[in-house]
Amino acid sequence: VANMALQVVLLYGKVSLYYVFGVFVVILPAVTVTLWFRGRMMQQLISDRQAAEDTWVNLAERFVDDRKAIRTYEVAGRTCSQFQSVYEDFYRKHRRARFFQQTSKWIPRWSLAFVTIV
Repeated sequence: VANMALQVVLLYGKVSLYYVFGVFVVILPAVTVTLWFRGRMMQQLISDRQAAEDTWVNLAERFVDDRKAIRTYEVAGRTCSQFQSVYEDFYRKHRRARFFQQTSKWIPRWSLAFVTIV
């Protein structure tokens, strides 16, 4: 609202105000819908990441509890490869969630910058 008021003040007498309001009528719903989809996607990515984190933490905890048996039966290599695959799954999901969050948080800012430029 403040940005629209600023645009009206800056463009009063230079450009038709219908143009200014028209841009906001198009941009604001687009930003709202985009943020809604971003929120849904972010929730899904965070829940996937949290499930993967819980899996690798529980696996590591189980390995620490069973370390004597792991050493006794000489299954450290198999245990490490199992941990590596579970941790890599977490790492991929963590990076995907973080990258999505960092890149999509700029959507409203760039949209408002676009409106200001136009």
